[in-house]
Amino acid sequence: MLQFNPYFRLTIDQALAHPFFEKIRKPEKEVEASSKVTVEFDQSGEKLTRERLRELFLEEVKYFQGLKG
Repeated sequence: MLQFNPYFRLTIDQALAHPFFEKIRKPEKEVEASSKVTVEFDQSGEKLTRERLRELFLEEVKYFQGLKG
């Protein structure tokens, strides 16, 4: 899921079908999003280095951790 190039990233269905989630997934609790999820930096046109992509993913994680607090 964290492929550097978005073209090579798994789809959500592929990711959820991965054996990693087999024991923890609860399909009966899943809901489908009402709109497509986009990651702003994929749309920015910015040339992303591996280091910059790591920084951007970390910012996203920190943002969502803050929403829980």
